[in-house]
Amino acid sequence: MRARHLEQGGRIDVFEAVVALRPSTLADFRTRLDALEALQARPELQTLVQMMKRVGHLLKKSPEDASPPHASGTPHIPDPAEAVLATHLADLESRVQSAVAQGCYRPALEALLTLETPLAAFFESVLVLTEDRAIRKRRLALLERIAALLRTVADLERLQGD
Repeated sequence: MRARHLEQGGRIDVFEAVVALRPSTLADFRTRLDALEALQARPELQTLVQMMKRVGHLLKKSPEDASPPHASGTPHIPDPAEAVLATHLADLESRVQSAVAQGCYRPALEALLTLETPLAAFFESVLVLTEDRAIRKRRLALLERIAALLRTVADLERLQGD
């Protein structure tokens, strides 16, 4: 299947990004691959992939702080960019998970592309690995949720730039 994909002009990184999730059926694999190929040239996807790599790097740098906090409820988030990202992510999680559950991978990916602007603003505005452990844990937990969401259709971190 890999050889056929390459013979048809497909990119190996796109193929590997889908294979990484181990889709349960060939049809599911193909639907995911088609959705990702349809959007691979979009600049928002390229930017999001670069941000995803940054997210992955930050999570690897502080694995002990990356697990979600145990406090119940939504914490007060004083930084506006962080609050906007958290709110956007909460809405996005349900939309993306619903689309993925229905096998609608292209709409799921298009919804994920909307993370680009709030995530860029977050990275511009905050220091993720701050000295304040509670804030650092909260921010890393937010990034962990983003990383998980960005791996629902394909492992976007495996994509290469153009």
